[in-house]
Amino acid sequence: MHKFPRLVSSQLGKLIPIKSLLKINTPVFQPFYHVVSNDKLPHILNYNYRNTYQFEKELDFYLKYFKPISLSELMTGKKLPKKVFHLSFDDGLKECAEIIAPILFKKGIPATFCKPRIC
Repeated sequence: MHKFPRLVSSQLGKLIPIKSLLKINTPVFQPFYHVVSNDKLPHILNYNYRNTYQFEKELDFYLKYFKPISLSELMTGKKLPKKVFHLSFDDGLKECAEIIAPILFKKGIPATFCKPRIC
């Protein structure tokens, strides 16, 4: 088995065993996030969220094993290459613009950001 960053494998492994994740046979792996922050957010009460270190490590893991695709690539109806992923963020929080988008831009990862009550 590959040596994965312990943090990534421990977080993803709680939901999906790593061996299963790498054998995904669906057209697109679609991890989704609500928010990323290094601070305690008073407006986020009902779920845990990643800090920037955890988020970047997870992105590095995805990039190692999957190719990122944009929403437009996803919607073309054309056959997709194997092992692709698309990220989406559905809450429209300011952390998407201030924290998440710059990290994704730096890594060259396209994503979909939805406005609240539109998605």
